[in-house]
Amino acid sequence: MPIIPIYQSPFAYEIPNIIAGLTSAQSEGSGWNALVRDAESMTVVRTSDTVVTITLVAAGSYDITAQETVEATIPATSLVTSASAVVAIPTFIINIVGGRIMSSLVGHGGLAGAGGIAGKGGGLAA
Repeated sequence: MPIIPIYQSPFAYEIPNIIAGLTSAQSEGSGWNALVRDAESMTVVRTSDTVVTITLVAAGSYDITAQETVEATIPATSLVTSASAVVAIPTFIINIVGGRIMSSLVGHGGLAGAGGIAGKGGGLAA
């Protein structure tokens, strides 16, 4: 009997690219890039044809000594209606406040970009 491969949608192949696009401007060994992005401490789910939901998983050893600014860049390979990457606005900042880590979006509104998710048309919001 032949082995039938499990089908993965075009979006499934883009998940690592979407995760790689969430990048801190800083590079602490126990910060965002090392312990959240590179360790893939998040899930990325295609919520609809036009929305991707990114859920962060707690990273117990995450420990920064200075503020981190994280930018979300949606790679062109993840979009079907744009030939270039989209940088989401606003960025978000992670602060240390009284021994706790706090995160906030800078500016107004949520993270949003234009273009379509791989495999479907429409916009992309994260």
